[in-house]
Amino acid sequence: MESMKILTLYKLSMILLLRFSFTGIIWQDDFSWLFRSEGLNNLVHKKRREEREKIWNMDKIKE
Repeated sequence: MESMKILTLYKLSMILLLRFSFTGIIWQDDFSWLFRSEGLNNLVHKKRREEREKIWNMDKIKE
């Protein structure tokens, strides 16, 4: 179990290192490239969409 955590952290750090070493640090609005799993990726997009809709609705009410 512990070795799986270490391996996962190692993979994540390698992904980040490779990504930023080739492109420079370019902050993106969404970090979906971090999530390989399609389900988790969809969850992230759904959350972001809900946040944008909430902000949009609040702006619409103010007008």
